Amino acid sequence: MTGVSIHKLTHNDLKEVLEIENLSFKDPWTKGMFEEEMKNGNFYVAKEGEKIIGYGGFRMIEDEVSLVNLAIHPLFRRRGIGSFLLLHLIEMAKVKKGEMMFLEVRRSNISAISFYHKHNFKERGVRKGYYEDREDAIVMACKL
Repeated sequence: MTGVSIHKLTHNDLKEVLEIENLSFKDPWTKGMFEEEMKNGNFYVAKEGEKIIGYGGFRMIEDEVSLVNLAIHPLFRRRGIGSFLLLHLIEMAKVKKGEMMFLEVRRSNISAISFYHKHNFKERGVRKGYYEDREDAIVMACKL
């Protein structure tokens, strides 16, 4: 993708990442949660020049990959950056021998559900009352 690069998340990135997180989610992650994920080494930022415009990361248990977070700054959405970043995460998971990627998404987040369908994720179930406000999560999965 022209003008967009992907790098490992660093401590220097956290301020911008937290701004995007707070703009993107009802139950945003804390700085400590991101710091904990950085230990796994599977978290990345998307940059346009020096500006962070998105981020995403996953956890692995054996060959199962859990996409734990993915967000693009609202001013940069609908430009293919989310797809570019997701495909990078999928490739990194494959390198680490991941075979199946799972995620949870709010039942009400129709645009995210559509985005993941576009990338071959299928709905696999529901986690009742998964979120802090008791909204259900749709569980989606994709073979890598």
